[in-house]
Amino acid sequence: MSKMKLIAGISALFFVSCMMLVFTGCGEPPVSLLIENKYHYEPETYAKPDHTPREFEEYEKILKSIPLDFSEVNHNFSDMDTVRNHKAWIVDLFHQVIKGKRELYVLFNNHHVLRLTGSQLVLEWTVELEGRPSSPPAITDNDIVWLTDTNVITWYFRDRQPNQNQMRYTKVLSVTPASPIAANESGAYLSASEHFRMFGYDERHKLEKWYWPTAGIGIGTITMTPFADHDRLYFYNNNGNVYCISSDDGSKKWEFDVTHMNANFAVKDAGNDKLFFIPSWSTKLFCMNTAREIYWSFHAQEPIVSTPFVEDSVDNEHYVIFQTPRYLNCIKYYYSADVKGSKGWIRLVDADNPEGRKANEPVWQIPLVADVYLPGGKEATKYTDDEILKLEYRRKFKSLLIGKKYLYVLQYVQMEDDGKMVDKKFIRRIELETGEMEKEGYDVTKFPIIVGSNNEDDRSIYFATSEGYLFVMSIPPN
Repeated sequence: MSKMKLIAGISALFFVSCMMLVFTGCGEPPVSLLIENKYHYEPETYAKPDHTPREFEEYEKILKSIPLDFSEVNHNFSDMDTVRNHKAWIVDLFHQVIKGKRELYVLFNNHHVLRLTGSQLVLEWTVELEGRPSSPPAITDNDIVWLTDTNVITWYFRDRQPNQNQMRYTKVLSVTPASPIAANESGAYLSASEHFRMFGYDERHKLEKWYWPTAGIGIGTITMTPFADHDRLYFYNNNGNVYCISSDDGSKKWEFDVTHMNANFAVKDAGNDKLFFIPSWSTKLFCMNTAREIYWSFHAQEPIVSTPFVEDSVDNEHYVIFQTPRYLNCIKYYYSADVKGSKGWIRLVDADNPEGRKANEPVWQIPLVADVYLPGGKEATKYTDDEILKLEYRRKFKSLLIGKKYLYVLQYVQMEDDGKMVDKKFIRRIELETGEMEKEGYDVTKFPIIVGSNNEDDRSIYFATSEGYLFVMSIPPN
């Protein structure tokens, strides 16, 4: 009996050891293994506000201290029936520019959505969703598509007041979503935890028109937002590949091995084509088109941990901003619309050498670990390796928009205030040519929602408050 117990004990120890090897990765790059967990879209602003309501003028004073143009296009939604009667507050903003016209969708905690459009952000319609959104919406030329926590996909016309007659179609899912939703004119797409599959849904017939992968294709989870464009769907699979498949039948067009990705790829229009900026765990940033032609790659020396932030401009030279564990990095590439699709005209450039650049040299880098820049004009503080581990929050940056001279970023900081460590948010300006960050930041902690629009037709930052105030700041003309 004791011998059997000994064998059972050794077996149990072996099983635990194997499981530890699986979850430590055996030296491999970390991979998101939460395949049983549903994709959660949970803005912190869903929590009930606990601060004292402030007056419009107080918010206005804060924003007017920022070197941006304070727009007169501001809104107070606190008196709307859907807000006042339900004591609701804003939890998120979604912006889009379609055919040169800007659109802003305002989501409240009671699942009401407002649609504002045009230069004056005129309120066009409101709708109450059937449940709490479990994904940011997918916006196409004709529709806005929502996925709710009741596992329902609903298509609405963008340009009409939604009601029961104008709601396009609703599809109740039989699977558990694992990624945000994507959509084009022929359907909606999301991945599911069941069997590691990507599903395509036909919005006209409310059917599952295909699922991917088919037998024989590699297994992996898909948790990052897919990109749907015309008849193609692009996404990263945790098996280490970026895939392009047909959105009509799910057939594979191509795959691209990136080893692993910590953040999603970025997409930018380039004439009649698209450019994909793909961050790889192998420390390379790839620029390729829809046909899988690689125009250039940049060796960042460290794994890239943020989605590349790409300048949207008609100028020939474009900035790309991305973060690695120790640096905020900036590189430039050159694009000429006159020679569409030519590799010779989509290339990396250096500010002092337009014909090319030395390998692996960014235009600038801002250190985020050894030198931590604190708002308020304080000097950079040195930290030991042990202390660096506590600075994850302080190193978090979110790029908002790129102007002609400055990059505007949102920095999240933990700092001492009256003997307590508190979370703060600051707008910081970084000079594009030199990478110099202004030591004096602009405290915007009182705004729970800050969203930047970097579109050529809408270079703005939107600020929302829990009371229902919405403010717009734009880049100065020069």
